[in-house]
Amino acid sequence: LHLARYGLGNYINKENEAQAEPEEKKIIANLSRAGKRLMGFCRTNLFKRLESSGFSFLISLARHVLRNEIFVYAIEKGLPIPIGQQEKAEIDEFLEENDNEDDVSLKLLTDIEEYKKLAEKYYQKITTDKNNKYDWISCNLLSDTLKKHLIQDTENIIKILKIGKDWDPNKDKKLNALEELCQKTHKTDKILIFTQFADTAYYLYENLK
Repeated sequence: LHLARYGLGNYINKENEAQAEPEEKKIIANLSRAGKRLMGFCRTNLFKRLESSGFSFLISLARHVLRNEIFVYAIEKGLPIPIGQQEKAEIDEFLEENDNEDDVSLKLLTDIEEYKKLAEKYYQKITTDKNNKYDWISCNLLSDTLKKHLIQDTENIIKILKIGKDWDPNKDKKLNALEELCQKTHKTDKILIFTQFADTAYYLYENLK
């Protein structure tokens, strides 16, 4: 993966940079400093999610596609791009608001057109939100390669989502092992389960109950 959103400093259009507003120049300076660290953090976080739960990993990938498509939507419409706290809790809340309660697989969409619809809806939501927490940068200050890399990442991620979209908890070896520990080994004990990620906690709760 290019992980382009985490390394935006690599995609600054040098020819147009001189036209940037003072606030945008500050943003560009911050992007240049943060890029490699953020890309490394993203990779590490994906590995941690996979280690925590296969299902949590797939949800992370679906969110990654949605965030990519928010950027692509802005670029294609010539709109400013939101930079900063783009972010997990807010994206989660948005997905939940647009979820079909009878179909948890919405979080694991594999149709790019559905992501595009959600991206447009989300972009409009944050641009009309009076409390929006974003910095904004003109898409003209970013190179054409950014869109290309975002699309390539999305295509590769969707290939993985297509493999995992029919996730079956009954075939989850880690979940089955945990259930056995609860039902047999520690049947009469009180059990406290630790996990780093809320998605894994919700997944365990829904399935163990």
